[in-house]
Amino acid sequence: MSKYIYRPLDKPDAEFRLLRIRKDPLTDQPQCSLQKYSLETCPDYTALSYTWGDSTPTHNVAVDGADVQIRQNLSDFLHAYTTESWGMADIERPVFYWIDQICIDQEDPIERSEQVRIMNKIYKQAKTVLIWLGCDPEMIEAARRRRDEEDDDAVTAMILATKFTGC
Repeated sequence: MSKYIYRPLDKPDAEFRLLRIRKDPLTDQPQCSLQKYSLETCPDYTALSYTWGDSTPTHNVAVDGADVQIRQNLSDFLHAYTTESWGMADIERPVFYWIDQICIDQEDPIERSEQVRIMNKIYKQAKTVLIWLGCDPEMIEAARRRRDEEDDDAVTAMILATKFTGC
């Protein structure tokens, strides 16, 4: 597959891209598409909060028939999302995600800078913010300790979302 070519945002301080994730029925691999929206008129979406991990992209994900390079932790999320029941429960209706590593053209420093400036709006406007701890057992244990100390419902939900066999 060829490398994905980002179409420029017309107003990078007021627009952003949302990712739609589907599972390819033949390969079970994530198949994604990107669509541009105004912050004012976008559909409901989930913003993903996660650690990027190692600085070298190690995987490709198909976006509109082309490859976008992503890092291991995001690849683990996409794998879990497309293979676990918590991810694909509503596959028949459009589900949009904002994932900075894919939704922002990482090779365009001007766009990247503008999008970083509006990240607070992007996260604030999201219907849901999903925290992905990844597959690191130390991260999961730290979250469990915090939950036990704080009795925090948000942390509990985050830990429950990590119970899958994808890692």
